[in-house]
Amino acid sequence: MLIVGLGNPGSQYETNLHNVGWLQLDKFARQVGFSFALDKRHKAMVARANYKGTTLTLAKPLTYMNLSGESVVSLANYYKYSNEQIIIVYDDKDFDLGIFKIKQDGSAAGHNGIKSIMSCIGAEKFIRFRIGVGPKPKEREMANFVLSNFSKKELEILEPVLERGIDALDSLIFDGVEKAMNFYNQKIK
Repeated sequence: MLIVGLGNPGSQYETNLHNVGWLQLDKFARQVGFSFALDKRHKAMVARANYKGTTLTLAKPLTYMNLSGESVVSLANYYKYSNEQIIIVYDDKDFDLGIFKIKQDGSAAGHNGIKSIMSCIGAEKFIRFRIGVGPKPKEREMANFVLSNFSKKELEILEPVLERGIDALDSLIFDGVEKAMNFYNQKIK
């Protein structure tokens, strides 16, 4: 499986809502004992190793969100991952903080990182792991909202979501998307 967390490189973006994909992937990598290293060829921070008998490639594209597809297609082609073996972890403004949803395919729903991936791989079919960062206040512009930092209180709410996300990613890898969706597509209590 190729698991890609979407975000933006640079310390100024580290705790932005848009970087929740990186936060989730970092937490998963620590749990399974993977370490990221710069891979210039794929424009990403990459961790690749065996996990419970399965080779996993974890990646955090360094292309900035709107060009994430360049890194994803490069990794998928190089390591010969099919679209069904790609999991993209990213922020979703339409879900409240404290919710994540797993989905097999669909539209980009206005997310520029997903638009880039769909354009580069030429398909809508890949696994989406969407972590709620909303709701977006009506008066805020989208870019200002997703590039704002999580508050201390929001990070406290997010912590158990990311912990549960580790288990959900494990389930996606070993149980498959249907079982993971049926079990994990619910609000964190």
